[in-house]
Amino acid sequence: MMSALRMVWIISRHYNKDERMIPLMERVAWEIADRVCRVVNLRTLFKENRTSAQHKTLDAKNTLKMWKKAYFDTRAKIEASGREARWEFDRKRLFERTDYMASICQDLYDVLQVMEEFYNIFGPELKAVTGDPKRIDDVLCRVDSLVTPMENLTFDPFSNKSAQYWKFVMDDFKIEVLVIEKEAKNFIDESFKTLRSAEAAFDMLLKFKHIRSREAVNRQMMMKFNDILAQYCKEIDIVNKIFVKNLENPPLYKNHPPVAGSVYWERSLFFRIKHTILRFQEVEEILDSERGQEVKQKYLEVGRTMKDYEDHKYEQWKETTEQVLPNLMKKSLLTKVCGGLLPWLGRDGAHYTFSRSVIC
Repeated sequence: MMSALRMVWIISRHYNKDERMIPLMERVAWEIADRVCRVVNLRTLFKENRTSAQHKTLDAKNTLKMWKKAYFDTRAKIEASGREARWEFDRKRLFERTDYMASICQDLYDVLQVMEEFYNIFGPELKAVTGDPKRIDDVLCRVDSLVTPMENLTFDPFSNKSAQYWKFVMDDFKIEVLVIEKEAKNFIDESFKTLRSAEAAFDMLLKFKHIRSREAVNRQMMMKFNDILAQYCKEIDIVNKIFVKNLENPPLYKNHPPVAGSVYWERSLFFRIKHTILRFQEVEEILDSERGQEVKQKYLEVGRTMKDYEDHKYEQWKETTEQVLPNLMKKSLLTKVCGGLLPWLGRDGAHYTFSRSVIC
């Protein structure tokens, strides 16, 4: 387009004067600005998909900026050629409105970015970890209400004459963002004191390391590793309590023999705590900290106790089996009887009998 305007400037006898070329370029700038006003409608913008709305405001800003950049690029080419009259047009008339509108589009993009950051924080993961979905939904309602004043403006936000009013709106927005941030940090502090799962909380923190969210809230989240370790200690205590309570008479599946079933039960408890600490190793600073070393030591102590239990069960079974196996190997597995008892060798080495009637 700017090349076409340059051609008009060169070959037209009417538009080769400043006083006639400037109104023509003003009309072009007005068309660009009018198009942006129609596309970026604040009454509907925040009801659209956030990603789509962000792209829209960014494209609008870039279009407005490109108008000015294209002008100066063409002006530089004219000067470099040395054969044409230089463009010394009134920049205020050409760019004052488009520059101001570009700044408004940047503000709108920033607003949408803030909302996305809050939604990234208060998502399904935080609901699952904290177990307080209602409070999270309340915070998100406040986030949605951040843009309500912008949807109900009584002035044209793209008009330079309304600059002061728009500044008031943005100042109020920033103040409310700080209030929600403070509330969010308090909520996170309270929630991490009553975690439901150390591993789920850990997964959530890992996610926040790789997504864009409010910087202040993100810093607060990254300080919660000690709370996760405290929750993990509770989980170790719970598993250890179950183990100690039932080690003499562990709950077995119906198809599990006594010794193998006991070992299976012990290992299932151990893997509950092992799986979580293996996840912690993905972030070195967790277990390298003083608190992390204490937790690791506690895990090792419980793990050793469980391993000793497993080894003792095995040695006990091995010793008993070595004593009875020679005699058992000399006996028949099946015998033909006419009613009465039929002997059977169990998988655990014990000798059983059961009643069965047969036809001789």
